[in-house]
Parts: sequence; C-alpha cells; structure tokens
Amino acid sequence: MAYISGVSEYTQILQVTKAKIENMQIAQRNMHDSGIVDLDTNRLTTVLGTVASVLSFAFLQSTAGGAAIATVGVASALAPNPKEILKDLVYEGYWNMGYIEEVFNNPKYDLVEAEFPFIEYVVDGKTIRFVMGPAAVLRVRTTDGYWEVRS
Repeated sequence: MAYISGVSEYTQILQVTKAKIENMQIAQRNMHDSGIVDLDTNRLTTVLGTVASVLSFAFLQSTAGGAAIATVGVASALAPNPKEILKDLVYEGYWNMGYIEEVFNNPKYDLVEAEFPFIEYVVDGKTIRFVMGPAAVLRVRTTDGYWEVRS
C-alpha cells in the first residue's frame, strides 16, 4: 500500500501555449480516468508517454512511468471519501483548462500567463500535483510580442 507523507494546496503562475494547455488537459484527463478511477498504471503510463513534454512542467514528474505510479499511488492510498474529493478536484481542473485553451481561439494570441491552483501530494517519496480548479488569466501575449493584461 502506498503512503502519503505530504499534501499541500497552492497557486503558481505558468505561461502556456495552445499545445501545452492541450497536452496538460490530455494528461490530467487520463490521470483522472486511468489513474484515479481505474488504478491502471500500465494504461496511464502509455497514454502519458504521448504528452511527456508537459509532465515535469505541470505535474512535477519527469517521466510517464513516474507520473503514473505517483497518481495511482495517491489514489490507492486515500480512503474512499478523500479519493472521491480528489477525483472531483482533478476533473474540475481538467474541465477548467478548457477555458484557458479557448483564449487561443483568437489567432492574435500565442501565449497565456495564468495562475493555476494545484493540489500536491508526496506519495512514497514521489511528488505529483494536479490542477484543481479554474486558473486566473493574468495576461496574454500577442503574436507580435506585446502583452495584454487581463482583469
């Protein structure tokens, strides 16, 4: 059985491109479906391999296998009620990343700076975090290099 030695919640400002936020969504949706709901390390490792470029940036794990083991470890170590809460938070984070992606529907923007809310776990010495809700867009960069502040 996995052992959780730490949990924290915090926000962090990240700059994301359209491709980066799309890959973060894919990773987090699959962490939810295969890691938290189904506890399937093998399937999660395979899927995360396709979006490995965002794992250390967004989820603090540098490999697909490490992210899968940490995700399944957290889910398997939690009692049923806290696991349901985590499942809901991870889904909420995945869903809300779609609003960041929508900013890129305007072709004049190529980068978004947003403050993301995270929940972070240390399980068996591995750290993993998940986006747990809506991110606040702080600024957007235009394709000609100028930043626009959002309120």
